[in-house]
This record gives sequence, structure tokens and C-alpha cells, in this order.
Amino acid sequence: SQGEDYYILYQGKTISIAVETDKSLYEEVRYWSDDESIVSFVKGGDKEPYHQSDWQGVSLGSTKIYAEAVKSKVRAEITVNVIEAPIPPRTEFLGSGTEDDPYQINEKYDLLLLVAKTAKYEDKPHYLNEEQDIFTRKHFILTDDILLEADEWNKNIDEFDGVFNGNGQTIKINGAIRYGFIKNIKENGIVKNLRINANIYRIVPTTNVYGADAFLGILADDNLGVIKNCQTSGDIRLDITERANNSSYIGYFVGGIIGLNYAGEMTDCLSSANIIVNRYVEKPEDNTYISIGGIAGYSAGYGVDISKSIFNGSIKYNAKLHASDDIGIMIGMTGPRQYVDLYYDANMYDNRTEEEKNIYDIPIEIIGNGGQYAEIEHINVGGVSDWSTVDFSSWDHEIWDFSGETPELRLFKK
Repeated sequence: SQGEDYYILYQGKTISIAVETDKSLYEEVRYWSDDESIVSFVKGGDKEPYHQSDWQGVSLGSTKIYAEAVKSKVRAEITVNVIEAPIPPRTEFLGSGTEDDPYQINEKYDLLLLVAKTAKYEDKPHYLNEEQDIFTRKHFILTDDILLEADEWNKNIDEFDGVFNGNGQTIKINGAIRYGFIKNIKENGIVKNLRINANIYRIVPTTNVYGADAFLGILADDNLGVIKNCQTSGDIRLDITERANNSSYIGYFVGGIIGLNYAGEMTDCLSSANIIVNRYVEKPEDNTYISIGGIAGYSAGYGVDISKSIFNGSIKYNAKLHASDDIGIMIGMTGPRQYVDLYYDANMYDNRTEEEKNIYDIPIEIIGNGGQYAEIEHINVGGVSDWSTVDFSSWDHEIWDFSGETPELRLFKK
């Protein structure tokens, strides 16, 4: 070739270069380069017109490489631009996925592999030619803190049916993202010992959003499994921008930890999320509703499913309440059930500025629709101004630390 540009991916290894001469020549070829990283002679073969030489000591950048047939003096030159190769995508985890030898999430590329493997087939990257895997009863462990940028988290873990042990580590995502950590925790799914710090900003119309855009939580959009000993922080903002143009009944469930808790369980969790919901259009009759809670937007099912959890963040919304809207400090909408040991920090709850008080309302009920069901029972549920007055004798003191001004999860005191 004469005068063509070649781009070589470089990973600190020797690069082999080759020249094909006229088949009638079969003569020696001399290689050299401007930076003198190549100076070599290669003898021609009796039958093979290809000549190859190893280029060692490769440096990044652009250089010219020359090849000359020694006898005929035929010469060619190429410009080679050497660039860093990207880290090849991961296709497998370390570990076997058992409780004793869990799959390891050691760095962000492992976490992004979990996102890719749980994606539906049509959403998978080109290098994973496999069906969706939700890892039923498989075990994962997070071995270190992970920092991601917003543009790296353009999808979340789609469906998860295994055990994710955060091991006291933190996943932090810089910038504003559209999705939380997990879209759907399935019936066998367990997420424990994990801290998530993320800022979620979602703009949605009020049409055709049920599911993917309607449920919003920092840890999970939808939970059918178990969440325990987890902590979330960051900002959640939902902007509803368009009027519904159909008759479907559409709901938005927004929570500091989970959006929709559908017969799932959550215990020993803490959220300091700041939630803001803006409805920029008039409410279209009765077919759209909002459900907001400090830890869960909507908790459906029966029994004691959410307990021993604390909210010390804030909720602000700028839409006038409609009869179908349920906005609670701890939980937005719920069905008949019992709630035990749920507290919020009354000192931190209303963080509105004087200007914001003219724009944003804050909920006054602990459970958004708590008055609608006689079967709902509250035991030790309410706001706290002085934590020393609360009886925490039934709480697990190996999980919680009550020695400071506010309760803390011991795993994340670092």
C-alpha cells in the first residue's frame, strides 16, 4: 500500500507488520521507521511473497513505516496512528454464583456486565449473544465501592431474582440519571447491605408510561423480593409535562428507596433522599394519579412488609392534591396492612426555602391514604424530634447504631 492511514489498537504488546511483494521478486525486504523503532531485514521465501517483522517498543502517536525491496528498490510507505485500545467488554464474572463462591462485582465493568446480562435479548450489546438471565437464586457480592458517571448508567439492572450482597460498599453515580439501580426485584430476589447514592431526573408525559417510566426509586423501581440493611441518598425529580390524551388509568409511584413495593419486604433501611415532583399540566380528569413516599411510593399486599426503617430526607410537590393522589411522608399509597417501627426525622423534614414555600407543598400524613382503610394499623410510626425518646429495644443493635444524634446503619459508618 502506498500512503494509506492505518489505525492500530495498542495494549502494550508487540505489533506484527507485513508487506506483500510482487510474486516475481521473492527478494529481501528492508523495514524502517521515522522513530527508528523498526530497523530490520527479512529474506524472501521461495514460494511465499509475504514478509513479516515484529515492531517492538511501540509508542502511541503517528509515525511513518517504510518497506523497500532491496534488489528492485521498490518502496512503499504507510502512516500508522497508534492509539490506546479500550478495555475489552467483560463476558463472565469471577466466582461460580454460589453462596460460598458468589459472583464478584469488583469494579464498574462487572456491574455493567450484570446490567448487560439481565437485559432482554433485543436490548443486549452485540458481544453478548445470549438470552436474558435474571440469575435466580444466584449470589453476587460487591467487593469495593464503585463510582460511575451518568452516561455510563444509561440502563439499569432489568430483572433480578438472585441475592445481591452489597457487603457494606457504596455505589455512587455522578450526574443526573434516568434509572435507579434495579428495575424489578423478582420474588426470589434479595438485595442487602448496600448503599446507593444517585440523582434521578425523569421527564415523562402522562401517556403510555405504566411500568418503565411510572415507577421510580433509587434502589428499585419495583420490588417483589426482599430489601434489608440498605441505604439510599441523592435527589429524585419527576416532571410530568404533558396532558393524557387517552382514557387509561395511569399512576406514578415515587419513593426514596422503592417506587412500587408489590408484596415485597423491606426492613432495616434508611433513606435521606430529597424528592421533588412537578406537574406542569392540569390534571386530566380522573385518569392520572401520583403516589409519593419517603421510602416507598406505593406498598401493595397484606401483612407486615415494611418495618424498622427511617426517612430523614424531604418531599416537595407543586401540584394540588387530587382525590386519587396519595402523598405520605413515609409511604404514599397502601392497601390493608400493618406498619411497625417507621420513623422520620421531624427536624430535617421540611427543608424548603422561603421562596420554595410559595411553590411547593409537603405531605402532612405519614401514610398517604392511611385514612381510607380501617385495616391499616400503625405501631410505633411517626415523626421524631428527639431520638433519645424512642424505644429501640426491639431493633437489631448489630445493624443499627443509636449512639449519635440520629440512628445510623453500622455498615455505612465509614
